[in-house]
Amino acid sequence: MNVRNASRWAPRGHRKWYFAVFALVIASGVRLLLHPLLGPIMPGTAYFIAAALIEYFFGIAPALAVMAVGLVTADFLFVPPYQQLGALDQSDVGLIVSLPLLSMLVICLIERLRRSEFRAELIALVAQSRYEMLLRADNERAITSRAVGETHRLIRNLPGCHDDTISSKPAALCTGTVL
Repeated sequence: MNVRNASRWAPRGHRKWYFAVFALVIASGVRLLLHPLLGPIMPGTAYFIAAALIEYFFGIAPALAVMAVGLVTADFLFVPPYQQLGALDQSDVGLIVSLPLLSMLVICLIERLRRSEFRAELIALVAQSRYEMLLRADNERAITSRAVGETHRLIRNLPGCHDDTISSKPAALCTGTVL
């Protein structure tokens, strides 16, 4: 069954963007708290997790935005030299390659799974409505069949029970009198 609406599973409106900003703030806060322990190790992990969660709940567009802003933030705040814009070194290139690559892989997989899930839900709703329509049609057919059977039974039994009251000819023709 071809379901064209499977890509429309994500919620609409501005709410998803507010949650994306909230996820960025939380990921930055967690990473800032862990920075004294971790140092330059895994600078984009919190943003990777935030992008995956936003994708799961709100769709691909805010997840890509979280990934892009998280990449810039992680590179600026958590890759040495800290809070400086300068020439790219090996750690910058590693982050710029690994974070988008892994994030895109996970985001695309989650998007595909969510679309499949939504497609299955749509197909189940269509199947349920078709089943209900079939039940209604079957009930109507049974009621009509019962009514037709009852009518035929009455037509067969009625002349045998009431020979004196039902005549196929007018009474004046049966007796031979003229009115």
